[in-house]
Amino acid sequence: MNIFYGAIALAVVGSTLYHIFQKNIPVTANPPLVLAITYLVAFAGSLLLFAVFPLPSPLVQEVRRLNAAVLLPGLA
Repeated sequence: MNIFYGAIALAVVGSTLYHIFQKNIPVTANPPLVLAITYLVAFAGSLLLFAVFPLPSPLVQEVRRLNAAVLLPGLA
C-alpha cells in the first residue's frame, strides 16, 4: 500500500474513532479531568512508540532541537 493512502486511512480512522469516543463521554464528567486523562493515555501511547521509532541521539539533545511550536498545540 502506498504510504500516502496509509496516511489518509490513518487520519480518517483516527478522526472517526475520536468523534465516536468523544460522544460517549458522560455529560456530567469534569472537563479538565477528561482532558487530563485523555492526554495521559496519549502520553503512554507515545512512550510505547519509542520502541518503533527510537531516538537517533540522546533524549537531552533531541529535546534541545525542539522549539516553542511543540507547546503551542497544547495551548490552543
